[in-house]
Order: sequence, then C-alpha cells, then structure tokens
Amino acid sequence: MNCKLSDCASIIAGGTPKTNNPDYWGGAIPWISIADLNTSGRYVNDTDKKITQKGLDNSSTHMLDNDDIIISARGTVGLIRMIGRPMAFNQSCFGIRANSNIDPVFLYYSLIFAVKKLKQSSFGSVFSSINSTILEELNIWLPSKKEQTIIANYISKLDDLIAIICKINDNLSTLIYHIYRSYRNDASVLTTIGDLKAHITDLVSNGSFATIKKNVKVTDIPDYAYFIRNVDLKSNNYEKYVSKATYDFLVKSSLFGGELLFANVADIGSVHRCPVLEKPMTLGNNLILFDSSKDCYYNYYLDNYFKSEEGQHTLDSITIGSVQGKISKTNFKKAELTVPSVEQLNSFNNAVQSLYELRDKLLNVNKQLESLKDAILPKLMSGEIDVSTLEIPN
Repeated sequence: MNCKLSDCASIIAGGTPKTNNPDYWGGAIPWISIADLNTSGRYVNDTDKKITQKGLDNSSTHMLDNDDIIISARGTVGLIRMIGRPMAFNQSCFGIRANSNIDPVFLYYSLIFAVKKLKQSSFGSVFSSINSTILEELNIWLPSKKEQTIIANYISKLDDLIAIICKINDNLSTLIYHIYRSYRNDASVLTTIGDLKAHITDLVSNGSFATIKKNVKVTDIPDYAYFIRNVDLKSNNYEKYVSKATYDFLVKSSLFGGELLFANVADIGSVHRCPVLEKPMTLGNNLILFDSSKDCYYNYYLDNYFKSEEGQHTLDSITIGSVQGKISKTNFKKAELTVPSVEQLNSFNNAVQSLYELRDKLLNVNKQLESLKDAILPKLMSGEIDVSTLEIPN
C-alpha cells in the first residue's frame, strides 16, 4: 500500500539560537547545519557547532533522537542522513521521526528514493528548496513490517560495505601522509605556486560572468557531464549535471581526474583530489584547479602539503575578507612554499604512486556499489522486486 509521509512519520522543524548570545553556544549539544551533512555514510555522528541547554530552551530548534532522519531543505537540497546520537538542528533542515508502522532505516531509503524522484520531476531546473508541505505529500510505499526489515537490511549492507572501503581509503591516506612527512623535511626550494609547471584555472576563465550565466545551465537531471562542486567532493556524491553544449563551452576547465581542486570562497582550506568518474567532468563554481605537468609532477606532494597545518596556514595567508573568505586566482599563484628538489620529488612520487592508484581503484569500487544501489533501490522501494518470500537475515 502507498501512503503520504505525514501518515507514517512526524516532520520536525529546526531553528538557530541567537548567535550574539555567548550563553547559547559552545555547549555539549550537537547542532546540525547543512555543512555537517556533507559527509559520506548513513549517519551523522558529530557537528561543527554545539549549543548549550539555554540555547536549546530559548530557540525554535528541537532535538532529534537516535535513528531519526534529517534532510536538508535549502541550499544543497535533499541531503539525507540518519541521526547517530541526540542532536539539535537548524532551520535549513527538517527532522523526520518514523511512526510505529514503519522501520526507520526503511524510511531513510524510502526518502532517498522519493526525493530523487522529486528532483527528476523538476523539469531540468535546479531544485532549490523543500518545504514541509512538499515533505508531507511525499508518496511512500508501505509494505509489511517484515518486508520493510528485509529491504532495509539488504540495502544497508551495501552501505556498510561502502563505509568499510571508505575506512580503508582513510588508512591509505594516513599512510601517504606519513610518507609525505618524511620528504617534507628535505624540502628546500623556495618557489610560488605560479612558478611551478602547472595548469591553473577556474570557471570564470571561460568568459565573463554574463557570458557564463548565458551559456552555463546546471541541472539535477542526469546529463552529459558532471558539474563538480566543493560540496560534491566533500560528500563524494555527484548530482549536478551539464549538457554537451555547456561542457564544450567550459573547455578551459574540463576535468579528467587527479587534478587538485581548492575551494576559494567561504570554505577556505578545503582541498580535494579530483576523482575519475564514469562521465565527463567540468569544474564548478568557487574552485581553483591546479594540475602540474607530468614531467615535474607536484599533484601528490601538494595534495598532502595543503592538507597539512603548514599548507592550511599558506592558504590563510592569501585569503582576503573577514566575513566570507576568498582566494583570488592571482593570489593563489603568488602563494609561497618550499618544495623538494626534482630528484626528491620523483622519489616521493615513486613511493606513493601505487598507494594513490590503489585508493583510486577502491573509490571506483565504491562508485560501482553506489550505482548498484541506485539501480536496485527504485525496484525495491516500488515493490517491483518481491521480497515477501524471503527470510529476515540474521
């Protein structure tokens, strides 16, 4: 049977304590903003900001419990996570609490399926917000409790496997960083980013803001190429697309995998190595691309440098603006740092290349698992695959 979300769950609004009252902030209560949802995995277990009991009591925020669900309603719309421990949350999100007639994990996957369908029905535009009325009217397929448990169990096992591979990759990254530290001590060549043999570009290298606005159309509907943004790189979830015409227009900022991408507005210090995906890719807004030449390859080295405390300090030193930090491409090129000699650099690259390649292969395995989940989820959540004769796994 089908029902509305409001028939099987409660929808809870969030809020923000007054930011100018220090008595409301810095406490022990986790307080979720959309930025805290930009991570991989099913659960959100911690938050960047925390509030006090006074902040909770004197604001419109509410507490969510273990296994409640949270969904982003503005900005990056449709990020969905389960709650790992009691937390408050802001007004850019909605909390969803399952009723007794629905399994919370089944509801979580039902919402992923329902919101994806909602985005795909937005006629090629960017889906910009979700309100409580839209949520209440979401169509949820409601099989028996036994079938719900079976479906939730099978899909969550895929997510568990994805999480294990993510953990292995985290360990590989730690190993790479320790190798980097052993070479960092020998870095003695003072240079600037702009003096390295590298391709450095951004979205606006393709034309004026007016020209870009006219020629660049970004959509939630799968299309020719991915439009890679900082938020996608942080969550490893790529859901913005451009057409072949837009991709061809953005020729100066095409991505092929392995490039270093630096957030240059607001989220300064966020540094990523571009993945290799199954579609063509192009650089999104508020990112700077760095890709060194193959004969003098700095990508591995700088990937670690800029994620270190020293590298973060370098980025801070070229950031302008106190409210919303920004790094211009010009200032990025002027950033000073010391690098190893070419001989030492080649030695470092030889030491870490196989580890990077293994990490890339594991990332690709995870993308394949994600694709499998995306393919099977609609069939399970619509009843197309009948699980009624299966037993609940131990």
